[in-house]
Amino acid sequence: MLSQDYQLTAYTQLTDAGGLQTPASATSAASAASAATAKAATLTGMVNSALSYPSSVTAYVSDITAAASTLTSWATLSTEHAALMTTYGDLSMLLQLNAGWDVYCRASGATVTELPVSVAIGDSATSAALTTAVGTLDTAALASAMTAINTTLSTAASSASSSGTTTTTTASVTDAEITALDTAWQAFSALLSVATSSYTALSTLYASASASATLAINAYNDAIGTALAEAAMSNTSTASAVAALVPSTVLTTLKAGS
Repeated sequence: MLSQDYQLTAYTQLTDAGGLQTPASATSAASAASAATAKAATLTGMVNSALSYPSSVTAYVSDITAAASTLTSWATLSTEHAALMTTYGDLSMLLQLNAGWDVYCRASGATVTELPVSVAIGDSATSAALTTAVGTLDTAALASAMTAINTTLSTAASSASSSGTTTTTTASVTDAEITALDTAWQAFSALLSVATSSYTALSTLYASASASATLAINAYNDAIGTALAEAAMSNTSTASAVAALVPSTVLTTLKAGS
């Protein structure tokens, strides 16, 4: 191994560099996951589960909760993408992908092109765009509006509790507070709508990369299985076991071609 001088030079350079690099796509996707998780937590924190919200604001509360769930799903996808990039961002795995893809393409008569998972590993921009998009989701106005409403309702509930009477919280929320919440939500939801395109782009990239990796690895395993079947089919000491493991059509084809 590494018998040539240029190989030893490359080895030294790799050692000095600290070994192979973690794909930037994996790091970027992990950052997107962190950003989305943090934003989801911010939104969730605006809703006080101990309060009974009046009908005038329940739709907004539901929308905020749904937005938090949306961002959580973005974080989940980003985490899965980072894991996929880390798993296949490994030279030994890439060699398996390459071998499997080559066999698959030749067997199916398809043109050998770069695997989508390889393209995804080299693409850190798509996940970075999602991080940026999540960063544009300004929650300050929304948090302020919800804080005002939560304070109003908490004060009303506290007063009712101390006086031993039941107070209707619907009347406690002012028109000004509702208007502020509506304005803040409309602004936030518009930003969320725009940011969704970045999530969709990463989702599409992940789906394509994941599918291609699965296909190539399965092809690699089947190719190895075929080669091993050919090597083992003439061994009398394991003939019954080989027949139990390898489909008869495969053995017939291999025997006819050998």
